Amino acid sequence: MPLRPSIIAALASATNRRRRSYGRSDLTAVGTNWQASLVTNQRGPVLTRRAQTRADAFAQAHRLLDDAEDRTWFNGEKIRVEVGQAEQ
Repeated sequence: MPLRPSIIAALASATNRRRRSYGRSDLTAVGTNWQASLVTNQRGPVLTRRAQTRADAFAQAHRLLDDAEDRTWFNGEKIRVEVGQAEQ
């Protein structure tokens, strides 16, 4: 049974995406310091942690989310985690 043209197109698209990303390393930023911040809509930045690399900053962001589960928040308060380059 032959494959449908839509399936063939999807497989070709997936193959091209894999080809484009093969061997590509992580993006390099201009600065060398990164930070992950736990921010609320009512209090602003609550916790900020610095990191040396972008990957470490995302690991810190996951830890901040774990810490956020243990904290008490105001009713209706929205929280988020931001990762960006630290201002020097």
